Amino acid sequence: MDGRELRNCFGKFPTGVTIVSWFDGKVQKGITVNSFTSVSLDPPLALVSIHKEAKACTSMKDKSFTINILSDEQESIAWQFAGSKQETLEIDWDNKGISPKINGSVAWMKCKPW
Repeated sequence: MDGRELRNCFGKFPTGVTIVSWFDGKVQKGITVNSFTSVSLDPPLALVSIHKEAKACTSMKDKSFTINILSDEQESIAWQFAGSKQETLEIDWDNKGISPKINGSVAWMKCKPW
């Protein structure tokens, strides 16, 4: 199977979309992540997979973060953090706590690296 055919095959698998967000200094940052899974309930652990060479991986290293689970109405937010600038989009951030949350998310989890 060639690379393009494999990519198309993977693209047929439906998945949820999350934004992993953190503070970089005092600025909110985020990355669209669809590779997200529960690992354990006790202790509570979740896994998000981000390419080790992605700028976001370096930027969020050792920082607390929030996993924001998006609804289908938040597609523009997913595109924004995937690198496709949405010119008229304004993110409604909740900046309380140690990592920013996107208001309107279906669910969210405040996390720290483990």
